[in-house]
Amino acid sequence: MPVIVTYTLVEGLRYARATDYFSYFNSFLGLVYIDFEPVFALFVYVLSTLNAPFYTGFLFCSFFLIYTGGLLIKEFRFVGLFALPLFYLDTIVQSSNLVRTYVALSFVFLALRYLLQNKSYKVILFFVLAFFTHYSTIVLVPFVYLFHKYQNPFKSRLVILVLYVLALNVSIGAEFVNEYLIRLKGFGIYQNLLGNTDEWLTRDNIETIENNFS
Repeated sequence: MPVIVTYTLVEGLRYARATDYFSYFNSFLGLVYIDFEPVFALFVYVLSTLNAPFYTGFLFCSFFLIYTGGLLIKEFRFVGLFALPLFYLDTIVQSSNLVRTYVALSFVFLALRYLLQNKSYKVILFFVLAFFTHYSTIVLVPFVYLFHKYQNPFKSRLVILVLYVLALNVSIGAEFVNEYLIRLKGFGIYQNLLGNTDEWLTRDNIETIENNFS
């Protein structure tokens, strides 16, 4: 419990930390409309309808992440002493920025927990919720299935060969996303991001402000 409370307060009460902070800040307050995936859009709608303080959204997302992460770690009690600090180090920075992604990963943590308990229906439910929170989580499904079904599928030379051939011949990069996925309803949310990749990768045309606190 102390770990959950501390993580929730430290991460949830942050302010102006990370690039996407104010996008979520404005969304939680209902000041701007962003075409989020359905589950996260519902969460934002509830917050704005209730006129909840902006930090309520960040607090809940942070709590959900550490709570579900803790539930998954409990399935491996013998590594909990090491897993909790690593969980903090791995999530504290990126979850400040990729808010929606880590809410989706929280659902994935629940799915993995129930996968270990062989509760198939709950696994499917939470993977569906994860997908409709952030579409990128669909990438995890085949890997989770392979590792669950075959322990370590990459021991097989055939699997390695198939993946190698696919990597050589199938375009799954930004070009594929930009060409096909944004045509689907809901994927348009990523169009502006893809359109400005040359700027946020190279930092060209990005204004910087030098702060002088002396």
